[in-house]
Amino acid sequence: MIAHYETHAVIPPLEKLETLAQALKVTVVDLIDSTRNDETVQTLNTRTLKKIQLLEQLPPEDQKKVMDHIKDLIAKNNSTARKQ
Repeated sequence: MIAHYETHAVIPPLEKLETLAQALKVTVVDLIDSTRNDETVQTLNTRTLKKIQLLEQLPPEDQKKVMDHIKDLIAKNNSTARKQ
């Protein structure tokens, strides 16, 4: 299951992230980004996870649009960071 989500899934369902996190004895945030500090983790646990739950309620085509937008913003940010 881990290999599938590492290579094939755009965004695993929140329930799967929670199951993986429990099995690995880490937080969901640890699965998403292991470079975060404890204060950021607390913020992400409440705000980001709620938004992920709302995202999962959208139709699949809207979920894809949101994820594509996030990828574009990340790529833009990474590109800007490399230039500096």
